[in-house]
Amino acid sequence: MVASVFASGESRFEDHPLIHLVNKRGQSITVFVRNTTEHDAPVQDCMADVISLSNDNLEYEGIDVFLPGELILSWSGREKMAEQYGEPDETNKMGDHQTEYTYHLFGEEYGHRIRLGYGPNNLLHSIWIENWIETDQ
Repeated sequence: MVASVFASGESRFEDHPLIHLVNKRGQSITVFVRNTTEHDAPVQDCMADVISLSNDNLEYEGIDVFLPGELILSWSGREKMAEQYGEPDETNKMGDHQTEYTYHLFGEEYGHRIRLGYGPNNLLHSIWIENWIETDQ
């Protein structure tokens, strides 16, 4: 059972169940779930709060992940990201060799955030898609 987000002491990610899968090539998929009801609920009745994908290898084999605009995990360069999505809302340097670009997408009720990580080879190597309840426009 997953505690409600309205439970006291509930933190954004630390108390949320997650599914974490990694294959032998270092590719991973992680899903954090969030219970937006007022009572405990089974995982399958909860919302996917965050979906995170990464490919930390350079073999270019395994999972194929396509984003709208034909961005492909492990294959698309930064130029394709800028061409398809425009300038990011945030840019975060993660050391000497990695940069994360964040886009905010606002709806009437829900907002979404997508972070695209690029490493030293200038290829998309991580994707973080996040749902959040309130829109902070």
